[in-house]
Amino acid sequence: MKKILYIFISLLSLSLITSSCSQDTEGAIYDMPQGKDNVSFITAIAPVEIAPKGTETSFDLLIAHANKTVNGTTATIGMTATTDIAKIFTLKNPNVTFRNGVSTENIEIQFDRNALAPGVTYTFDLEITSPQSKDNVYPLDSVKTIITKMTVNVALGFTWVKIGSGEFTSEIFGESWDQDIQQAKEVPTFYRFPDLYVKGYSIIFEVNPNDNKIIFNKQKTGTSEGNYGAAYITMPAVTYPDQPAKNGNIFDLWCRYVVDAGSFGTFHEVFELTETE
Repeated sequence: MKKILYIFISLLSLSLITSSCSQDTEGAIYDMPQGKDNVSFITAIAPVEIAPKGTETSFDLLIAHANKTVNGTTATIGMTATTDIAKIFTLKNPNVTFRNGVSTENIEIQFDRNALAPGVTYTFDLEITSPQSKDNVYPLDSVKTIITKMTVNVALGFTWVKIGSGEFTSEIFGESWDQDIQQAKEVPTFYRFPDLYVKGYSIIFEVNPNDNKIIFNKQKTGTSEGNYGAAYITMPAVTYPDQPAKNGNIFDLWCRYVVDAGSFGTFHEVFELTETE
């Protein structure tokens, strides 16, 4: 693919940010069928990569509840951090109230950009202290438990090590191109496609070592769709028959291609690893 050659350095958060779809323009669909007040994080580990030259001073993390038709469910979030880290990162509001028709809401974390040091990973925990979960709920089909505690790892860029290269085939754009793949030294279950669609915009994802399922956050592609603005990729709806997974040297990155106004549909993005380092 002949990539768009411009650079825009931004905050890339591996926190899951609320995504839109054609049926639910307010939030992603999650399979949480059993107790209307059940609340869960989407992942137990949330790596957040902050661009060193960016200007952002906050990022969002996703929280989901069981029944999006219930209005007013409020979750209370607690934050645990060392004294030094608590001086850098703060939870803006410990109470998150779900709006009617919305599956997910955002937890905003504010941080002091000037206090971040290169090569340092800052870790703190978030915990849902209420409401108490009543039954099992499945925020994603690959996460078979309620997640009430999440560890957040924040760094001015992970140490990414190239592990190989291959061919990336995009159904979204109808093209194929040579692509490198990298692995995070600090958290080796995480991988990155550097400059995937547009130079300066990388896509990060996690491969579950137990079942090889792939989980990733809503992330900017660097492309835009006219008046709709910036475009993103995000996980397919859990009801979609095909889900992201690693099969040998094949990475099947099923995803939705979305803008703030809605979704263009679900697409099959495929990477085949042909050369290893």
